[in-house]
Amino acid sequence: MEKSQPEPGTRQSPQVVTFDAILPATMAARAEESGVKRISTDLATLLVLSVLAGAFIAFGAVFATTVGAGTIPITAADGAATYSAACPTASCVF
Repeated sequence: MEKSQPEPGTRQSPQVVTFDAILPATMAARAEESGVKRISTDLATLLVLSVLAGAFIAFGAVFATTVGAGTIPITAADGAATYSAACPTASCVF
């Protein structure tokens, strides 16, 4: 009966990682197959995927704007607290 766990104190050999290069002709054939498959998608699927792609790009733009907004520091007269004037959230106390 085979054991799934090695016994304590024994060493396992490292996992062998292989790299199979794809020849240019094979890569061109795969790219052609992928293009034919994509061009044959129905219009409804294409429309939904296009809208989702735009939404993901918009979410990324909103995130980048939110992160980059807090760039102007303001310090109180007594130097007690520093806030960011452009900070979009209340948790931007430094």
